[in-house]
Amino acid sequence: MKNIGHVERETVHEQVYDKLCEALLDGQFAPGDTMQIRKLAAVVGTSPMPVRDALRTLVAERALVLLPNRTIAVPELTQMEIQELTILRSAVEGIVSAKAVENISDTTIDNLKQLSVSMHDAITNSDIKEYLRLNRVFHFSIYEASESHTIVDYIKLTWLRVGPVFNYLLGDEWKASNKQSTKKETDFLCRNHELAIEGLKSRDAEKVRQAIVADIAECGERLASLVEKQISKNNKK
Repeated sequence: MKNIGHVERETVHEQVYDKLCEALLDGQFAPGDTMQIRKLAAVVGTSPMPVRDALRTLVAERALVLLPNRTIAVPELTQMEIQELTILRSAVEGIVSAKAVENISDTTIDNLKQLSVSMHDAITNSDIKEYLRLNRVFHFSIYEASESHTIVDYIKLTWLRVGPVFNYLLGDEWKASNKQSTKKETDFLCRNHELAIEGLKSRDAEKVRQAIVADIAECGERLASLVEKQISKNNKK
């Protein structure tokens, strides 16, 4: 079962929702995974009711889907949906990353440097789950520095849909289709992060925006290709 973690008893519904959101954002669930309410309740330490309510909220937000058999699952996005979400993310996340230059602290920039190092290590160790968690922390550390709270909330809704798809990065389909060395994988997944850090250090808003947009666009293009391969593979089963 997924390592989501227990919640406190007060405001249980909100805490369960937050835990499930974090798991989706970090790619702890993959496309096609089904949400087993009783097992999730046991993992987070609650009764089934708050889990059921949180899942209904996530269905309403389109982070999850209700299947014809009433099972709730992580959606399997199409190539077109990935491309559309990439366009949205590039526009919105580019804006807030540029705005972050105005407010971001030197301490946060230092933390981003350490996150970048840790992401390199995660790729070297083929630890996709840790890489995805660190990647989420990296991006949202920048976005939250913009103090554009309403826009950041919107970005989170978008990430709830794409987070699970990030599992294809460094997965079997990635390795089979690219046959790249670890160094090339690291360069692909981390070089734009390093450019963003350089832009933040020099307070160059346009450099930061371009780095984040390039990161989103390049990963989006690769994900669209990998998703199409995965769908074709599933259809042959």
